[in-house]
Amino acid sequence: MDKLIRLTCLAPDIQEAILCNTGAWVLTLKDCMKPFPMLWTEQREHFRKLAIAVPEASPDD
Repeated sequence: MDKLIRLTCLAPDIQEAILCNTGAWVLTLKDCMKPFPMLWTEQREHFRKLAIAVPEASPDD
């Protein structure tokens, strides 16, 4: 339970990207369960390093 509560400490834009699948990068639950910084600016940098890059959609799609 305490690990799930930690997820509520994520920056709002990171939460939205995960829940709505709208981010430019993808995180796994495993990535989020490891220790991460509490400052939102540091979280963004931390998770950018872990994230799987999502290819940009081409105009033909």
